[in-house]
Amino acid sequence: MGCGRDIRRGLLWVFSVLPGCAHMTHTERGALAGGGLGAVAGAMIDHRDPVRGAAIGGLAGTALGAAAGNVADEHERQVEAAVAKAAPVSPLSLEDIADLSRRGVGDDVIRTQIRQSGVRFYLSPSQIAWLHDQGVSDRVIEEMQRTASGPVRTHVQHIYEPVYVVPPLCRPAPIYRFGPSVGFGFSLWR
Repeated sequence: MGCGRDIRRGLLWVFSVLPGCAHMTHTERGALAGGGLGAVAGAMIDHRDPVRGAAIGGLAGTALGAAAGNVADEHERQVEAAVAKAAPVSPLSLEDIADLSRRGVGDDVIRTQIRQSGVRFYLSPSQIAWLHDQGVSDRVIEEMQRTASGPVRTHVQHIYEPVYVVPPLCRPAPIYRFGPSVGFGFSLWR
């Protein structure tokens, strides 16, 4: 009866500690949960020496729980990296173009940046005059004006998840169709 009470107490401890582990990684939580549950299961299985069973079960559960948690951590890292890579860049502004021009960046480079940004510029006469006063060339201003009527290009990066295809357990039986058939032929008689 004392061993059953200890097992219940151990299970209660494992399940009371897990919710407070929000700051832990999946690997750490998996190791903790696996170790606790493995120790409890080992103590229940080994009736002759529950301490030895708890030690063996705890070690095995820790290893398995950490391995399972590591898989979840790795997946989380991959998703975070993909999201960070797909994070949108800030749109190109009039000030950015004026700054590039003041720094001596060539017109072709600025025009390419305008095309790749996908931003549409609807320039007013005062904005055109301001850009000209900032030293932006007419070729760059013309490129900006072309964006107002052109298509907006956006780049969307898809995050692909692996797809696992499981082959069928058995091949389907071939379907034989029976019924009347029609044929044509000819022969020569001598």
